[in-house]
Amino acid sequence: MEEEIIDPDIPQDRRRLREDLVVMAGLAQRYIANELGIPDRSVLYRTRNRLQPWDPIFHSVTLQQLKSGGYPDDLGNFDNRIVSVGLWPDGAIPGMERMIVRVQSVSQGVIEAALVNERETVIVAAYLDFPHGVAHINIERGGVRSGESPPLEEDLRAFYTLYYNVLGNRVVELTIDGFEPVDCEVVIPVNMMLTLPPHEAVEATVSEVLAKYGHAPVAEAPTIPNHT
Repeated sequence: MEEEIIDPDIPQDRRRLREDLVVMAGLAQRYIANELGIPDRSVLYRTRNRLQPWDPIFHSVTLQQLKSGGYPDDLGNFDNRIVSVGLWPDGAIPGMERMIVRVQSVSQGVIEAALVNERETVIVAAYLDFPHGVAHINIERGGVRSGESPPLEEDLRAFYTLYYNVLGNRVVELTIDGFEPVDCEVVIPVNMMLTLPPHEAVEATVSEVLAKYGHAPVAEAPTIPNHT
């Protein structure tokens, strides 16, 4: 029986070669993922430990307690750390370059923290879920409030830049100097829809609020503990 010869100079054979390469690539990807146990990029993105870059911040015993869903008493110097809140790949949001971590509670390995600016007028609610290796931002629990001084226009602009870009499916990153950024999953309120591009929504909201109140009004936001 004669072997079939594939000639790439023949149009029909050239098309067959192209189609066979697609099949071979698919079979190779399936073999690598299922037989060798090497995840592809999408699986790795969904399953990776996003909090791992911050592991060195915590004492090894504390870290183990967090990952096992415990209630560690001492978080070391994580409380009062400086963290920036940004949008990938643009970097820190103006006005959120130096947010202070204020730990609210620790429950079942989840650190609930309020990220506040230095004047304590902008608050971002963050949840670090160590058992599942993910960080969450809840835009409903953040806001603008009176702190050491009344909130300013730039406070409104900073918070709503975060708010509307989250609704626009941008990736939020938390960055601590000396460590890789941590990207966040975001809790989006039900039945909320973005009807304008984020930058237009920010400008429209800031203009509307200032026209109505003449200043940045105080919004409900998490209570933060006093630190001396």
